[in-house]
Amino acid sequence: MEPCFFIAECFEFRKSPCRIMPACQLKKALFEAASAFQDVLDRYTLADLLKSHVSLSELLSNRGGSSVSGAGP
Repeated sequence: MEPCFFIAECFEFRKSPCRIMPACQLKKALFEAASAFQDVLDRYTLADLLKSHVSLSELLSNRGGSSVSGAGP
């Protein structure tokens, strides 16, 4: 996981003013969720994310406001 990737303020121990931190169960769930998020992103490279059947430059330069349906992974 990124060293400074804090999903909530309480993950930054020295700066957290949270009074319930010692008994909080949400922190564990958020840590697991953030880890899963990072695990998924780690499976991709920037090159993977830039691959497309439709040219990204064409989509970005289209000022007509039309949207492309079916966009996604």
